[in-house]
Amino acid sequence: MDDVAAFADMHDDPDVARFTPLASPYTEGHARAWLDAEPGRRLEGRELALAVVVGDGPPVGSIGLRPDAR
Repeated sequence: MDDVAAFADMHDDPDVARFTPLASPYTEGHARAWLDAEPGRRLEGRELALAVVVGDGPPVGSIGLRPDAR
């Protein structure tokens, strides 16, 4: 599974929709747009986004660290 498909799959979940402002259903188009924009956010110092993985498996989650999130 590639990054886009894995990212879309892990975010297209009823609990993710319930507890976050992410789109539901969360499609590969949403995932591609987010992944394409991430390097700019990181380089500008707005966010450090990290994937959560277990061993060598696909991503099972993600976390975003923002220096001034309110």
